[in-house]
Amino acid sequence: MQTEDGLTRNAFVRMQVVVTGEQSQSLTRDLTAGINVKVRGFINRHESRNGNPILVLHAQQIEMIN
Repeated sequence: MQTEDGLTRNAFVRMQVVVTGEQSQSLTRDLTAGINVKVRGFINRHESRNGNPILVLHAQQIEMIN
């Protein structure tokens, strides 16, 4: 939920998350479809196959939340 100009609204986005490197197994080992997670990392611009720009979150820390 986000409050803007005195009004409350839902704020959400879908974003591709990329996990690479030596820590990728330890970060993703316990993940299953449908669980809630908190992801920390950095956002970078990639290009889709058709050349459109997309934002991708490069995960550096993944935490399961209830």
